[in-house]
Amino acid sequence: MKKVSGIGGILSPACQLLVASLVVAAVTLSMPTAPVSLDMTHIACMVCLGIVNTGLGYYLYFSGVQRLSAQSVSICGYMEPFTALTLSAILLGESLTLLQWIGAACILGGVALSELWHPGKKG
Repeated sequence: MKKVSGIGGILSPACQLLVASLVVAAVTLSMPTAPVSLDMTHIACMVCLGIVNTGLGYYLYFSGVQRLSAQSVSICGYMEPFTALTLSAILLGESLTLLQWIGAACILGGVALSELWHPGKKG
């Protein structure tokens, strides 16, 4: 079977971010009035956040995903909303509603079930 080569690794998310940035820039520049006035300090801060937060985050995520099994990647994906809830409660002091606590319990329960119950896994 012939292997099809394409964009992979860190190049794929980098291309996605570049295209998204170009689309946002086009929409922003096509607006009749500027939504905000930006000076060089604001732009430098946005570039820093984009490179460090988004760029480094994507690099670490996609580098790690390549080394994990499909099940582990799936579990990481399910843990993202739980992590967002937890960090918003701890770091931002947000209070969670009963429905959010139930959702967090469902997420943890689903992750626990997927880890404990492997019908096809031979061990």
